[in-house]
Amino acid sequence: MQLTSRQATARRHFDRWVSQQQLPCILGGHWADWSATWLDLRRRQGPFADPDCVTDIDRFDAAIQQLLAEAGATVGLGGYGEERPFYISPLFAERGPDGQDRWRSLHLGL
Repeated sequence: MQLTSRQATARRHFDRWVSQQQLPCILGGHWADWSATWLDLRRRQGPFADPDCVTDIDRFDAAIQQLLAEAGATVGLGGYGEERPFYISPLFAERGPDGQDRWRSLHLGL
């Protein structure tokens, strides 16, 4: 997948930032040894357009693993500010002032 100019700039900023951090590794190994690929996790793209894919953890994991395998990567990086389908989960529901549940859909972090 070709990065847009904005994504490439964001990636350079992220790479610079992460190289200056002492982050605990939760995935095993050192991040500099990983081969990474950019994953587009927006809801209107690929397997993630299907709501069942993102609510079934096994299907979701299989889709991610397939994307990683196709890219020859060990880890996937997603974009900041992407509209992500898995935020439809009740885990992300928030009670609004009108008493109704609502969900955010934009990914806010790494």
